[in-house]
Amino acid sequence: MSIRKSALSIIAGVTMGLLMGAGAIYILGGEIDFNKPEDKRIFLWVSSRLNVDPGEMPEVHYKSDKEIEGMFALSQANMLLKFIDDSKKRGIGDKEIKAEILTFLKAVMGMYLPEDGIILIRKSMSRCEQKSTLAHEFVHHFQVKYGWKIEEHTPQIIKETYRREMCE
Repeated sequence: MSIRKSALSIIAGVTMGLLMGAGAIYILGGEIDFNKPEDKRIFLWVSSRLNVDPGEMPEVHYKSDKEIEGMFALSQANMLLKFIDDSKKRGIGDKEIKAEILTFLKAVMGMYLPEDGIILIRKSMSRCEQKSTLAHEFVHHFQVKYGWKIEEHTPQIIKETYRREMCE
């Protein structure tokens, strides 16, 4: 089976596994963290750093490594398929492509799903890494909310600032 068909199969399998497992509610259910005072403080800290009206805070869900990687793969399916196609055109083999995709997915710490107003955070990280990643994802929330008027590099700056000021 080609790597592209294999990737489509994996993406479809992850989708069906998540949806058929405990139902779609489980995917975005589970460990909802949107009422925790610490996360609300981070949300307000980020909004004050950006000098924006915070409005309503998105839901925060802490997920396992496999759930984060699966949800990211689903949300980025077209990008992953383009990567596979481009890699094949450059003569890169299936084994190397798969290794690169797996490395990429394992590097995902969190993600913001703007269509659902939900933030997913990898729960296997240290608490400081979780919270600085949450600050980073809150910036993405504000970027979407305010029409991308917040600069592209700001999420990483906020993450580093949070880590330096609040974790050390």
